[in-house]
Amino acid sequence: MAYRINDNVCDGCDACVTACPTQAIHGVQHEVHEIDSDLCVSCGLCMNLCRNFAIRSGAQHDIVEIDDWLIPSVDTSLCSGCSACVELCPMNALELSKPKFRGDTDTYAVLPDFEKCVGCEKCSEHCPVGAITMVKKLLPAELQIQEGEE
Repeated sequence: MAYRINDNVCDGCDACVTACPTQAIHGVQHEVHEIDSDLCVSCGLCMNLCRNFAIRSGAQHDIVEIDDWLIPSVDTSLCSGCSACVELCPMNALELSKPKFRGDTDTYAVLPDFEKCVGCEKCSEHCPVGAITMVKKLLPAELQIQEGEE
């Protein structure tokens, strides 16, 4: 997914530059910025944070609220612990589980802090065994409602 900055709208506020996890956006403050497509991982963070709606993807025109970003859900019965997702995550949000005992090789990917995840979907797109799906994160109030239903 290619991201672009609308020259007519960007005011060079630097919010996107500060937020970009791969330093793909650059420019002089108060002037139009540019996105380096070779460094961009299409996480969408810049687009979601731009106060002027100057950043757009090729086909997507809706702003996704932070609370609606998707996060990875790992099927531990499928995960082989290969660490491909850990290596690809631009935010270092994923890690492998700790071994339960010395010599334990039954590790799997985990998301210890979902606040680090920007929902870029790189982990699910590149999982060689299809163990990762993207799901809506449940906020504390939603977790209480869900627990009350059981």
